[in-house]
This record gives sequence, structure tokens and C-alpha cells, in this order.
Amino acid sequence: MKCGICGFEPHMTHLMARHVKYKHHLGLEDYYNAYVGSKGQCVKCGKHTKFISLGFGYERTCSMYCKCSLGGSVTALKHPEHRFKCGVFAKSWAINHQKGKTYEEIYGNIDGTLLREKLSVVHTGVAVSESQKTNQSKVMKAKILSGEFTPKSNNRRTCKNNYILITNSGKTTKFRSSWEITFVKFLKELIKLDFDKLGYETLRLPYFCTRSNKNRVYIVDFHIPMYNCVIEIKPTSIFSKDEDKLKSLRVYGEENNVKVFILSEIDLANNFKKVKEYVDHYQREILCQN
Repeated sequence: MKCGICGFEPHMTHLMARHVKYKHHLGLEDYYNAYVGSKGQCVKCGKHTKFISLGFGYERTCSMYCKCSLGGSVTALKHPEHRFKCGVFAKSWAINHQKGKTYEEIYGNIDGTLLREKLSVVHTGVAVSESQKTNQSKVMKAKILSGEFTPKSNNRRTCKNNYILITNSGKTTKFRSSWEITFVKFLKELIKLDFDKLGYETLRLPYFCTRSNKNRVYIVDFHIPMYNCVIEIKPTSIFSKDEDKLKSLRVYGEENNVKVFILSEIDLANNFKKVKEYVDHYQREILCQN
């Protein structure tokens, strides 16, 4: 491409944009309209379209509606429109076709990467307001408390792998700790407990964390309604750190007449002796009542 003002011909196309901007102090769209081509018009409805670059000019269509009306594929076009101008149509299209996909999957590797880089630059240094942080925190806490969402994190002290999987009755469950898996195996051998009746991370308790001075949600490891008990497994080294959590668990046990077990590496070493004694005693009571 040769400059229409001074005749300069760069060896790379993208250098022409710098030349026009810094040598002649013109906007790229103004230069394009004056020396390269004309303003873009939608081939479908005739409205003004978005300017892309000196090399590609303007978009062929003004909106997603017009583009799809022509039968074009969004991912197949070299320069997709990232801003949808047809609200209802675009929203339904996005929900059905884009949910859960990366930019690269939607727009292709080249255009998806370019869009990601542009957004990264735009959002650099943009601070989230305190009200936004507060609202996001409230929404997430509500989802965690209701069981709709569970954070994906592992206990680094007791879990060597990212995820440990156990299959029971065709169901695959992800545990956070190898200690939890050891305890589940112990229960299966002791009382032949069906895993479906073992409430893994189903009990969630709100509590106030004095260390961070914030309201948080505590996800208890195991809740076994048929034996009226809850069980938490963690190393003794973090008991003091999780004091607020454990206090909320004990309060829950007292208020609901539920037996609370807080197990550690000591119980792991003696094969969960106190849990075994409790289960045996509970079963005997059930037999006596019957």
C-alpha cells in the first residue's frame, strides 16, 4: 500500500497506519475515506458500518442480525463484530452459541487472541468499585450457602494430586484431601455405608472470621444424618487458624443436638477409633429401642 499524500510505501502493511497517524496527523478512518475507499454501508440494510483498518476497510454488515440474515457464519468471517447491536437477537444468539466457550473457540485462534489482547489493554488499571466487590461477595456467599456453588480448592497439606476421584454406584466424586478418602473407605468397611447417604460437603454454615473481619461460609466435610453426626478432618497445625470455623461447627452441634467430630492426623493413625466407638454405641441404642 502506497501513501496517497506523499507516496511513501512501507515494506509492512501495519507501518502505514503509524505513518498516517504520526507523519500526517490524520485519523485512519479519515485517511481511508479520502485516499483509499469510501464509507462502509451495510449490504443488507444500507446503514453505516464499523471501520476495521486501512487494509480491510469497513465491516460488510452493521449488526449481527444483518450478518446472520445473509446466512453468514460468525466464526467463519475473518473480522467478526464483537459488539452486537441487535439486543434481543444478539442476546439469544450469545446464550445458545457462546456460553462456556473461549474467544479462540468463538472467533478462531487469530481473531480470538487479538480480542483478548485488546480487552486486556482496555481493562488494565481499571479498579472495581467497593460496591461492586460487596455485591459480588454477597452473591457468591449466597450461592455457596445454598449449595449452588462450591469453590474448587484442595488441601495442600494432605492432598498430593490436583483431584482424587472415587467412583461409587456409577458416580464420580472429587475429594479435596486424601485423608477424606481414607475416612470414606473406613466408613464403607465399618458400617457398609452407601456413599449416596454420606453428605459430603452438604452442610454449610455461615460464620464470622475474626482474622479477616468478614462474614464467610464454612463447608463441613461430612454430614451423616442416619448417625446424627458431622465430621471435619484437618491437621492440628491449622486448628488455631480455623478456630472461628470450628466454633461455629460446635455451636451448630449444640443447637441441633448433633454429635460433632473434629478429626486430625492422630485419628488417622489410630484408624478413627472414637468414630468407631460412637457408631457401635449408636447402633446398640437403635437395637435397644427396637
